[in-house]
Amino acid sequence: MTAVETERADTNLLGDWLEFVARDGYAFLYWPNWKTPDAVVAYREWRGLGITDVISLVHEEFAFGYRALTPQGVDFLHPGHVLYVNEGAKPVHIVRSILTLPQPGHPAAPNVVIPTPPGVSPYFERLGSRRTLRPAGLRQPLPRFMLRPKPEPSHEGSP
Repeated sequence: MTAVETERADTNLLGDWLEFVARDGYAFLYWPNWKTPDAVVAYREWRGLGITDVISLVHEEFAFGYRALTPQGVDFLHPGHVLYVNEGAKPVHIVRSILTLPQPGHPAAPNVVIPTPPGVSPYFERLGSRRTLRPAGLRQPLPRFMLRPKPEPSHEGSP
């Protein structure tokens, strides 16, 4: 995402940010399927650099993202090391933080290697192996938690 696009993306709407993700060349994994996903992972491989940016949308109040070191043969869902991690924040904040990371090799890009946080790989193991891959550029469905109607405010006790 360019700096100009980032400035224009001054929104807190997750759907708007996911449109940027799809246009920015990310591919998507859906659990258990793409039509009604419970969890969504968007990822972009920086080809030839052994680096993958990962955005995991788990729940309307929880997501995590990271920049993984993925030399050949390393699964980006189970990396041993990362250069950046942001976990436990609301999905819109995770998406924004990953999309605004400087490109690998840029002087401001994260470059300190740290072990992958302990909760990342077990999370993907809990989801299981049944998943659907959708390449970048296709219109992507939203996670199920984004499609649920919001509960109406309670009017109990009002006249």
